[in-house]
Amino acid sequence: MFFAVFVGAVGAYLREYTQRDHFLLRRMLHNRAMSDALTGIGNRRFFEGNAATALRQARRERAGLVFAILDVDHFKKYNDRYGHQAGDLALRSLARALEAKLRRPMDMVGRLGGEEFGLILYGVRPDAARAMIENLVHAVSSLNIPHDASETAPHLTVSVGAALFDGLESLEQIYRRADGLLYESKAKGRNRYTLG
Repeated sequence: MFFAVFVGAVGAYLREYTQRDHFLLRRMLHNRAMSDALTGIGNRRFFEGNAATALRQARRERAGLVFAILDVDHFKKYNDRYGHQAGDLALRSLARALEAKLRRPMDMVGRLGGEEFGLILYGVRPDAARAMIENLVHAVSSLNIPHDASETAPHLTVSVGAALFDGLESLEQIYRRADGLLYESKAKGRNRYTLG
């Protein structure tokens, strides 16, 4: 009888241990699949999934939301001048700076690819959004990462296109609008944002 209880206890322990191990492994794989290996922030899959959720919630709650695309100015020239390792370091620094400025629970940043980042500012009015985006552009500029090959400034800068959610748009529609506003920022000389 004692032996049967002992075997049952060991079996239950091993089963519990295996279940925990599988749970942790699944969680680690999920986190890896959703984060950008270079910068450590969310990747495009993570960002777009959460952005779609944020849009639905903003629609339900009638909350203000800004969807923004941020692009590093003249980044190809930066890589050509300083090398890809320096470019990787610059992107990591930029990601940390952006993440540090987004302190509210529903705000988020993700790397969309290359030198392009996505931002969600949740529950903001246009005037507050304007100040926050201006602060982000300034934060990147304040990193003072030298960029001798830039036609815009002697240091790394960013351009931002930010679209105010109208309460009806789909993720694809607001993404397209933010992308158009980004190109406006670039056409106006870069190192700036356009909010619309």
